[in-house]
Amino acid sequence: MSAIKNRPARGLTLVELMVAMVIGLVVVLVATRLFVGSRATQRATDETAALFETGQMVLELLGREIANAGFYPVVSTEPTVGSGVPSTNVLVSYDAAVKGLNGGVVPDAYLYGLYGCADGKLNATLSGCVANGTGDPSGSDTLVVSYFTNDAFSLDVGQRGDCSRADVGADTLYNAGRVGEVTKTSASGPVKEARGTMGLPPTSPLLVANRFFLNALSYVDDQGKRINTFALACRGNGGGSTVDLVPGVVQMTVRYGVFSDDTLRPQTYLTATEVRALSALTLGDGAVYQPWQRVASVRLCVMVRSLSSTRFQDGGTGGANVVDCNGTSVTPPSGVVYRTFTQVFGVKNRQLRTVELPL
Repeated sequence: MSAIKNRPARGLTLVELMVAMVIGLVVVLVATRLFVGSRATQRATDETAALFETGQMVLELLGREIANAGFYPVVSTEPTVGSGVPSTNVLVSYDAAVKGLNGGVVPDAYLYGLYGCADGKLNATLSGCVANGTGDPSGSDTLVVSYFTNDAFSLDVGQRGDCSRADVGADTLYNAGRVGEVTKTSASGPVKEARGTMGLPPTSPLLVANRFFLNALSYVDDQGKRINTFALACRGNGGGSTVDLVPGVVQMTVRYGVFSDDTLRPQTYLTATEVRALSALTLGDGAVYQPWQRVASVRLCVMVRSLSSTRFQDGGTGGANVVDCNGTSVTPPSGVVYRTFTQVFGVKNRQLRTVELPL
């Protein structure tokens, strides 16, 4: 057998090494691009889901309130107007009961269960509106919803709390003396406590009055960027402060469906200003309906925005133009997406006439 000639060890040449490095870099770049692209797609999907969640959350929240507008527990104990002597197990409507509050001095916003301000906010007297200012969302409305409750649940689950979860029993102006007291025996003698603290229903139904509007909101997102937007906010009659409920709501408009005949069906949708300009309506049975009593349905429209500027697929510009709640085409800011949501809600306590007994 012939001897095998030993060959010297041979490594990579400089050219081979550079080619290998280039191939490796290309693979890394492609993988990085795929990762970034898939992550961006996921974030865009999350944005879309968040938009729908925000829009539906606002509509559901306000829809529940509108369903309660003008509600009064059918059989209750209500102080007789004037004498203050309670009448037990009387059949009363919201309209009759509210007139006995605060010695009969009740603001317009609370008189009929619904009230509103077109392109403005409720004024300090609760009987009129002030126009939106430069720092307010243009074209957005205020909605006021009020009703009575006599539930004995806690503030977390019951209706005794207003929209800010403050106890409406603390409203000493319109719920004065309506909570009632319970006498307890203690080591120091009889002690009186509010029925609300004992988990008991109030002596007379309590007024719940919530106003909903858009409030300026500024925060820093997860990328450290300052976001200036608006939130659906509320203020109740329990003495609490204004509370931001849902961020990212940039516009809210309210249109009121009013009836004009005995069918009690809404024939036209009007702004709050137009509702206030209506005349009282007398129907065939002689019943007289004031303007806000003629509202049988409410059409809500909200425009919401994505809460983070993460979209870059559009080349750094805003999302597609959107027609807002007032019919105007708007362009979102850079990297932001807008979407509008509209829904009609029936004012259940105005769709049927309530027969009441005089107090």
